[in-house]
Amino acid sequence: MVDIDEIKARLTAATPGPYLVETGEYSGANWLLATGTGRNGKNYFITTKHRRSDELSDSAADAEFFARAREDVPALVGEVEQLRQRNAKMLAALRDIHDAVRAAGIRHQRNKINRRNEGDE
Repeated sequence: MVDIDEIKARLTAATPGPYLVETGEYSGANWLLATGTGRNGKNYFITTKHRRSDELSDSAADAEFFARAREDVPALVGEVEQLRQRNAKMLAALRDIHDAVRAAGIRHQRNKINRRNEGDE
């Protein structure tokens, strides 16, 4: 099971997004959060549009957020998929119950009408 509280804590501690990916040379226009070189030899920079340092979180918190994203995102995707499957099963069951109740109600109404008609004769 996914520990949502731990993920939320990392999310809260990290610099608020949105994050941007710049390639080539770092423009300096945005705050730099992380950098690396891709297999294609290009430089990649994760930046944010924040302009003031007081809008940024601690670099250690950002590093933890980035590093754990590789485990957090698949875990969250798996949880969402599981919940969607459970939801679909519950909706199908509710439809079955609805149909059964509706059919029973229709039968009950027909029986009432038949009893009333039989009493009139």
